[in-house]
Amino acid sequence: MDSKKAIILARVSTEIQDFTPQTKELIAYARTKGFSQFHNIETKESGFKDLNGKEGFNSLKDFLEKNSDYKTVFVTEISRIARRQSILLTIKEYFVKNKIQLYIKDKDYTLLDENGNTDSNTDILFTLYGYFAESEMQQKKERFQRSKRALAKEGYSISGKRLFGYDRIMSAIGKRTYVVNEREANEIKIIYDWYLNGIEGQSYRTGIKNISLECIAKGFSSYTHSKRNMNKLLKEAAYIGYKITNNKRLNPKYDGISDEPKYVKSSMEIKYPVILSEDIYYAVQEKLKSRNTTADKSTKHTTILSKLIVRSEEHTSELQSLRRI
Repeated sequence: MDSKKAIILARVSTEIQDFTPQTKELIAYARTKGFSQFHNIETKESGFKDLNGKEGFNSLKDFLEKNSDYKTVFVTEISRIARRQSILLTIKEYFVKNKIQLYIKDKDYTLLDENGNTDSNTDILFTLYGYFAESEMQQKKERFQRSKRALAKEGYSISGKRLFGYDRIMSAIGKRTYVVNEREANEIKIIYDWYLNGIEGQSYRTGIKNISLECIAKGFSSYTHSKRNMNKLLKEAAYIGYKITNNKRLNPKYDGISDEPKYVKSSMEIKYPVILSEDIYYAVQEKLKSRNTTADKSTKHTTILSKLIVRSEEHTSELQSLRRI
């Protein structure tokens, strides 16, 4: 008598997690169902990945298509397949269409009956399990985001690139935080003073280009050598100790199938060590705004050809005046 064959599908979400206990549990469970020959598929990937990015399921499909004698899959729980309802339903349709039996260990659930079909009860249960799996993970993500926002508001766990003017250190509570980088902070204060009062007190030398060149000449940090960075530096609210970010983040509900947007707006209140006084910072903001609104933009789209046309018109007008004389 041929041994019964099954696929063991194990998934963990991060590199530090180990799927070995999951695989062992599934093999032991599968043996109680009469199976004795196994093919293991083990992956480390997020349960929220879209269908094309699901390495585990794609490996499963590839193996099934090449090994027609395997018709059964074991997982510990439905979230090991996926956590999005839309993805789960697509995978379920694949199983039903190809008569692939699915066992979910934690619920002692089987997808197909003895004839390889589903009924209303198994359909409802699959949908409910999928709903709870997605809901549970969404709640975890929301709790994580709330915790992250609360920490950022206190000056901890600030993500992203290091902000010029600060260094990241590990705090006493085991969370990363910012401390002032004294050299860079001193350069920031000098740059703000130059923008307000002029380089060396020369009021006509306050332009961003002039300041960047002066930073190069005086050996300031390379960050200050760029006009683009200088613009960012002169507008950085963090230097007065507090700012609210307005960013976009990947929408966890986005799957490329539904109407969910790929990105959603995300804001966060963040506390920083103070480098500048509010008076100096807001004085610079007013000057930036004033220069932006009073700048002469009349020649923005002037071309050589347009200047030639104007000169030609002036010359024609002069000729007409001479003829009248």
